[in-house]
Amino acid sequence: MTKWNRSPRHAIRFSLNYAKISADDAKSDDTRRQQRGYSFQNSIAEASLGIEFNFFEFDLSDELPQSTPYVYTGITYFRADHVYLKDGRNGKLSNEGTNWDFAIPMVVGYKEAITEHIIGGLEIGARYTFTDNLDGSWPEEYLGRRDPKIEFGNRNTNDWYVFTGVSFTFTFGRKPCYCF
Repeated sequence: MTKWNRSPRHAIRFSLNYAKISADDAKSDDTRRQQRGYSFQNSIAEASLGIEFNFFEFDLSDELPQSTPYVYTGITYFRADHVYLKDGRNGKLSNEGTNWDFAIPMVVGYKEAITEHIIGGLEIGARYTFTDNLDGSWPEEYLGRRDPKIEFGNRNTNDWYVFTGVSFTFTFGRKPCYCF
């Protein structure tokens, strides 16, 4: 993650994240999903650019300790595999091809200055994607056509994924000058 603090209240932020996601109907509490018996694995690599807004002023040139909750949003571009039921409803979900798509990150977090040059943070962020095929439920994006024999799930909603994490930010350079 890289940030440029434009003021004590907001920053321009760029981040890269990677995660593996999976689901297994056999572990569901829903009997219908257990009977369906699908499972999948996928990996997501994302680049995100946006604005981080601090609820309280956070200026490392001021006295410590300092802390603030914050929110972040922007635009995310991510890569994941296309997933689909290759052999029909009785088959297994297969990963084939690469899906590049956009998502909107909605992140809340809390950060605290540990020293003048080290900031610790906790955050959780949901991503609303512009795809409905991270889990293989809507293979039209991969096949280029509808195929009701291998579609499942709710077509009225796009997929979401969530990142959580602990971060340590190291600051360097001169003291900030919030001049515009």
